Amino acid sequence: MANNVKEKKNDLDVIGFWKAQQSAWKITVYRTSMERLVYKAVLPYLTLYIVLMGATKTQIGTVTSLGTLVAAVMAPFLGSYIDKNGPKKMYLLGIAVLLGGYLALWKAPIWQVAALGMFLHTMGSTLGGQSCANICGNCLESCDRAKGMLVCETFAAGVLGMIGPAFAGWFLVNIMGVVGTPSDPLTIKPLFFFCLVVTFLSLLMIIFKLDVSHLVQKVKPKKQNVTQLKMLSQ
Repeated sequence: MANNVKEKKNDLDVIGFWKAQQSAWKITVYRTSMERLVYKAVLPYLTLYIVLMGATKTQIGTVTSLGTLVAAVMAPFLGSYIDKNGPKKMYLLGIAVLLGGYLALWKAPIWQVAALGMFLHTMGSTLGGQSCANICGNCLESCDRAKGMLVCETFAAGVLGMIGPAFAGWFLVNIMGVVGTPSDPLTIKPLFFFCLVVTFLSLLMIIFKLDVSHLVQKVKPKKQNVTQLKMLSQ
């Protein structure tokens, strides 16, 4: 009975669980949380922003569907690349594409550029998501993966998923002076600059803090001498 109680307490020991995990997984959780914060901040205004710039709902739907289709086609090839070269290069590429997406959204003079930013965001999320899943799967033991996902999703999707929209609403009302639903795309633009800054900081964190050298497993062909080759040929 005492052992069962002890096991239940250990299951609830989130702090101890966090301390016991590898640094690469922790950095991935930080990066995921930062990205979820900024994405949730702009999500309620993303399509509205592009519509206010002149796009129709059909055009936005077409761009969204195209991004999802391309991401689905890319996924198997991305997995193969990560298996051969490790997840960090793919991670950096994904964040760089996200930066391009937020930059296009922030500086967009016309809706087509903003739509390109939305497409790039989908591509960047796909690239980064593949790397994130790979690091999570390699760093966590099988028995810890459910708890690891719980910790990551509770903090990133739960807490920061609520803080992001709350911050965006407060910013638009109190800083930009928006009353009701935004009717001018210029009032939404600063939110994308916020996303750009946070995403750039996450890029620096991955460059300087993420160490996945122990996760790269390259299969090297075994060398055979001439005698072995002759024996195999006989």
